[in-house]
Amino acid sequence: MATLTFNYGCMNSAKSTNLIQTRHNLGVVNNKKVIVLKPSIDTKSEKVVSRIGVEAPVDINVTRDLDVFAAVQNAGALDAVLVEEAQFLTSEQAMQLLKIATLLDITVIAYGLRVDAFANAFEGASQLMAIAHKINEFETFCECGCVATMNARYANGGWQKSGNQVAIDDGSVKYLALCSKCYDKYVGL
Repeated sequence: MATLTFNYGCMNSAKSTNLIQTRHNLGVVNNKKVIVLKPSIDTKSEKVVSRIGVEAPVDINVTRDLDVFAAVQNAGALDAVLVEEAQFLTSEQAMQLLKIATLLDITVIAYGLRVDAFANAFEGASQLMAIAHKINEFETFCECGCVATMNARYANGGWQKSGNQVAIDDGSVKYLALCSKCYDKYVGL
């Protein structure tokens, strides 16, 4: 049986880089049929873009009302589905990823954040944490040297303590991966 894996981590933990490398290894090196999905709410690029400068095309843009199971089923014979920014999926779409792995026997690897800038769980990430066959944390480090577990948002001249859950980094918004102690120092627990 194929598996659903959820790889999560804070900002700058190499999630996108890993997705791009996995796509390369499966598709180019091993000649497997792989597609990449990305929620359309992520408007910073039409591609998967890593901060280190590598990128990959997106095959299916996932809107909030897209039936992901049907879209993948209609994509033809596949070996793997990779999902960028999986935190932006709905709970139902996350369940559809499990159905893809279980009923279609296609490996699904989803990448995303676990929590937003206000220490609240994202809907898609929360559901994936509950149902994925495998869960892996991608570690990155806080400025103090500790493992980062929080994402802090700086915008409009200060650290944001509330606001919209989603604010895509368009140059006016800055995110910083922090440990909980440094998050408390800047934002407050």
